Amino acid sequence: MKKTFILTAILTLLCTTITFSQPSEHVMSSVKDLIRVQNDLDMIIKKIISCEYDKVSMEKTLKFDGEILSSIFNKCNTNYIKGDSNLVRRETDTIFYIASIYRLSINGILLYLEDKNNYEAYFLDSVAQYKGGSLALDQFRQTLERVYKIKI
Repeated sequence: MKKTFILTAILTLLCTTITFSQPSEHVMSSVKDLIRVQNDLDMIIKKIISCEYDKVSMEKTLKFDGEILSSIFNKCNTNYIKGDSNLVRRETDTIFYIASIYRLSINGILLYLEDKNNYEAYFLDSVAQYKGGSLALDQFRQTLERVYKIKI
């Protein structure tokens, strides 16, 4: 009887831990911020390709997104130092990687907006990098949804 009670308590604890486990707060907020930056970059790239863009508003949006990425880098650095689990480090490394790709894309697009004739290669490279980062973010989001059984 005592063994059954202890076994039931352990199984209940394991099931609730697995069922109710959530990604850390910095992971959720960083992924949501990355999705926002991804949406902005997607819109900006489409407008540049269709030649329907306002340079000033795009620069403001890109600089704002750059600030969002800076805050993500700061959160990653803080949580990486505090985090002693491999899971926290893995998730933080993935977020840092995707944010770095988006930062490169933003810098390339800003160069292109500065001088279209001389920096077209940077724009094309930025689009390719963005697509890679977008794919990585989508895969990471799907992984989080599978592991934690949540919708992001």
